[in-house]
Amino acid sequence: MASLRVAVIGCGSIARHRHLVEYQANDQIEIVAVCDIIHERVQEIAIDFQANAYTNYQELLEKEKPCIYCSFGGWLSCVM
Repeated sequence: MASLRVAVIGCGSIARHRHLVEYQANDQIEIVAVCDIIHERVQEIAIDFQANAYTNYQELLEKEKPCIYCSFGGWLSCVM
């Protein structure tokens, strides 16, 4: 049974083909939600990983209350 509720924010290629796949393979992790600004992409990934889809990370955090969230936003996540 999964003990860690994980949400992924930013669903680009690395998140989709590396991180989400590895989270899914771990029995201790439940992927509860994914978030991306591209609606079509996040909907597809949510179906593939049986998670809830969001385009607003604040809404995701408020509704899902994950134990852990991982943000994969590329270079934009480094802008201050």
